[in-house]
Amino acid sequence: MRRGGAGERRRGATMRRANDDAGAKATAQAAFWLTALAVGVAAGYAAIGFRLSISALQGLFYGADDATIHSHAADLNPLVVIVIPILGGFAVGWVLKTFTPDGKALGVADVIHAAALRDGRVDLRAGGAAAAAALITLSSGGSTGREGPVVHLAAVIASWTSERLKLHDLSARDILGCAAAAAVSASFNAPLAGALFALEVVLRHYAVHAFGPIVMASVAGAVISRTHMGDVTEFTLPAPTPGFYAELPAFALLGLLCGLAAVAMMRAIFIAERVGDRVQRRLGLSTIQRPAFA
Repeated sequence: MRRGGAGERRRGATMRRANDDAGAKATAQAAFWLTALAVGVAAGYAAIGFRLSISALQGLFYGADDATIHSHAADLNPLVVIVIPILGGFAVGWVLKTFTPDGKALGVADVIHAAALRDGRVDLRAGGAAAAAALITLSSGGSTGREGPVVHLAAVIASWTSERLKLHDLSARDILGCAAAAAVSASFNAPLAGALFALEVVLRHYAVHAFGPIVMASVAGAVISRTHMGDVTEFTLPAPTPGFYAELPAFALLGLLCGLAAVAMMRAIFIAERVGDRVQRRLGLSTIQRPAFA
């Protein structure tokens, strides 16, 4: 009887430990999902704030917003159109020289590098500087993309969150994916594209533990975008017709040509960067002067 009673107590203790472990795991999972949602909301608002900040600064510098800047610039004094981008270049050069280790802006490639080799964390100081430099460039008339800096800004938010919560490597990478998904979703009003971008480009896997939180964060980014910017699609496609299916081989050819063009574009960027480095050394330009000269 005593041996039977001892066995029952051991089994009871084992069941209690299993229940406690299951409860702790469920609590941790719920906390992670809430964190993913909060990061998605923050990244969505960061994307919208970045976009509105560009329009506000454009209005300050040129007296026009995104919709009218091209036609309005034609009526401005040519000196204004030349001087403002140059001054913006000096400001960008100062920001990058002061706040980044190598004086160069960061982008989506650095976010992918962080997910693969830096435990899902980007440098907060350099990341914030890259976002500020992109904001100045875009609003002063420089040539750069808007979505890349937004993704990096979202990565800064994710990294800050991971540091504050002391998340382990796997969770930090998933949170980084949530932030990137929400940023792309809010920028393009495309939650599916945001989720696929985070899974396939940033994290490079479709693991179940990451899929749900990333989709949720991406939807949160789209909801924020539609709430503040309206439910406006970037592209409007016509309804499929019988002729549409006959054109499918042409779409395959288009994909092939676009892939070749993308490879050529990437190589051209690398070549242009090397040429810029040579010109900078030959002319003795400082890091601050280079963006203004460009």
